[in-house]
Amino acid sequence: MKKILGLLLIMICLLLTGCGSGKVASDMEIPVNEAGSAENTSEMEENISKEEFSFAELQNQNFSFLSGAGGWSTEMTVAGDGTFQGIYHDSDMGSFAESYPNGTYYYCSFHGKFTEPVKVDEYVYSTTIESISYDNPVGTEEIKDGTRYIYSDAYGLDNPKEILIYLPGIPIEELPEEYLSWVRTNWRMDFEFSTKETTLPFYGLYNVSEEQGFSSYDIVDDLKQSLKYREDEAAALEESLMNDPNLTQADLNEKSHLMYQIWDTTLNEIWAILKRNLSSEDMKTLTKEQLDWIAMKEASMEEAGAEFEGGSMYGMVVSQKGAELTKKRVYELMEIVEKME
Repeated sequence: MKKILGLLLIMICLLLTGCGSGKVASDMEIPVNEAGSAENTSEMEENISKEEFSFAELQNQNFSFLSGAGGWSTEMTVAGDGTFQGIYHDSDMGSFAESYPNGTYYYCSFHGKFTEPVKVDEYVYSTTIESISYDNPVGTEEIKDGTRYIYSDAYGLDNPKEILIYLPGIPIEELPEEYLSWVRTNWRMDFEFSTKETTLPFYGLYNVSEEQGFSSYDIVDDLKQSLKYREDEAAALEESLMNDPNLTQADLNEKSHLMYQIWDTTLNEIWAILKRNLSSEDMKTLTKEQLDWIAMKEASMEEAGAEFEGGSMYGMVVSQKGAELTKKRVYELMEIVEKME
């Protein structure tokens, strides 16, 4: 009889243990479909395991606060640890004098750090500025190369009691009209809003107390698009140089110089992005490498033009050599940019 009771107790314990294991394995109710079977839970598991927002998501984003194409703007990038850097600029060509005939330029270069973001809801996080400093004291001015520079603070980051971070996907109807009024003026965003987007297609920053809004674009994607445009532009020039029988030597010189300028401008754009996104140590190493490259390029251009010096073809030969080497360097630097993705 004792053996029978013992067996019964063991069976009851096993049953109770099995029920308990089932509950501990999942505190969530498993959804079922109309047929009564468990649905595929992979999407639910993905949502459960999805990490919260961190500043690392913003590392390849450039944030813009601006009046429109050709006006004032504040541009900045944010690193994975919440530090940020950027520039603000505006110009007033009508404000000039004998000592600064080129007008007045409002400018600042700044860097700082955001506080750790706090989740507000699925698409919104809150932060503020922990610290911000400027390369030139705010309110000071100087005259350089005929231009009056007035050093300002970072417009858009004034009085930053609270800054909201908007994630892509937030319904546009949930965003303050004060924020939308700023980002709609950004020429980069006109297309998205004109096609009746219902959700925000980019990251946003909103300075709540001042009702000032930044929109973002992907740095790497933007450079790739710019590079594609420059490739087409340079290819058209090269086609003309090789196949247009009506070009004079002066035309050939001018087009060759323009092609060199295209690649030089592209290189400078890439360099500016690298300077704002690489660590100081990596940038130090790359700068030394770049200075060596510049010395090599200039020596090669001089060598290429040596036998044509004083002749009508000199400008063409030198510019074409410069274009060739600079184009190659552009693609080398783009490889570094693409590793930022």
